[in-house]
Amino acid sequence: MLTYAEIKGLEKGLRSTKVLSVFLEHGPRDPAARHGWRVKIDDAIRDVRAATKNASEDEPAVVERAIFRFERLLDGMDEPVREPGWVAYVGADRVHLAQALPVGTATSVSWGKGIRVAPLIRAMKEARPAIVAVVDSRRADIYLYQGGILECLDALRVHAHSEAANHMGSAPRQGFHSGTRGRTGTDQSQAERLAARRRMMHALADRMMELAGEDGWLVFGGAPIRALDAQAALPADGAARSWIAGGLHLGATLPEIAAAAGASAQLLRNREDLHAVSRVVQGATVGGRGVIGLAPCLVALEERRVSHLYIGADFAEHAPTEAQRVIEAAFDGDAAIEMVSDAGGQLLARSASGIAGVLRYPATVRPVAERPMAANDSTSTGALAH
Repeated sequence: MLTYAEIKGLEKGLRSTKVLSVFLEHGPRDPAARHGWRVKIDDAIRDVRAATKNASEDEPAVVERAIFRFERLLDGMDEPVREPGWVAYVGADRVHLAQALPVGTATSVSWGKGIRVAPLIRAMKEARPAIVAVVDSRRADIYLYQGGILECLDALRVHAHSEAANHMGSAPRQGFHSGTRGRTGTDQSQAERLAARRRMMHALADRMMELAGEDGWLVFGGAPIRALDAQAALPADGAARSWIAGGLHLGATLPEIAAAAGASAQLLRNREDLHAVSRVVQGATVGGRGVIGLAPCLVALEERRVSHLYIGADFAEHAPTEAQRVIEAAFDGDAAIEMVSDAGGQLLARSASGIAGVLRYPATVRPVAERPMAANDSTSTGALAH
């Protein structure tokens, strides 16, 4: 999977080049529908040809050369796409990228100057890794879940410094009652087990933070009380991107762990998106650090005042030209881009017409008469509470 920096570099490098942007989805499992993906591609290519037949004099020939190169890529792909998704950027003279994606993408083909990157940015976001720990009182098994694939990484175990102590150096006599002064062997053994468990929980937290990096999700399961203990050992930035999967029980199979990890990652992603969009929308007052709506966001992006840009997935799907324009402006202005769906995307659509941004510094307040606004423009810039 390309990194964000690589996607940004690829988009900038091909911005003035005519390119065929292709996204393929995972093939159907039903053998009767196994060639359906090729039908979708053929229909999309037919649409591209129809849209360019009346273009400039050499446009149809350029399109045909790109289509020819793309169809050569498909040679031998009688089977449906095996990976969750696939992307290709193909020009008339060369294939710029052809790569499997670890998450699903809807099948589409588009032609134009520059590459369509919104689905790729969304795929990158959905491919963020999840580090999963299945925990009990004596053991923690650690897994990596990414792109639908689960991998066992590590296992931690409780190690007490000593075994339970004998009473006064030998086994107690039958009927012997331990005294009230001093510490019994049972008390000492229990204290050592508790200390060893705490050490394991802190070691587990450190290991998971190391594996997750700056943006990986942290998921806990197993014995419920021990999952809570493990989550409590995380630092604040880790706890904010953690989740306890109630259905992830001790003895879960690998497919069950993978399913719980995928569902937990989606919940965490949706929670983060909704929180971020809510902060932008709720803080939209004059003179602050939020900007909502297409036109105001474009102005702020062109002035390089936006640090983070949020684009609704529905907006990107139904207004691809406008989405591409704001993405290019965001790349030029070094703004981080987040594709938002589900509850966060719905809030973004209702309150910001699908586009919102966080400003690097508060907007300059100008008199109303100096701020041009179209009669039907109800968008605004605003404060972002931190």
